[in-house]
Amino acid sequence: MVTEDDLTIESMHYNRLLLAVDDDDDDSSRKALNYACTVAKIYDIPLGIV
Repeated sequence: MVTEDDLTIESMHYNRLLLAVDDDDDDSSRKALNYACTVAKIYDIPLGIV
């Protein structure tokens, strides 16, 4: 079983973000878009959507 002591946590700064959406699943695509927009705004990075 993995515990917190087994993991190494590092800070990561994104330079760009790419989002792929699934046209068959509106709900998950909407949630992914909301998350990607939030992350792009926080890190002030470009967002690509495919």
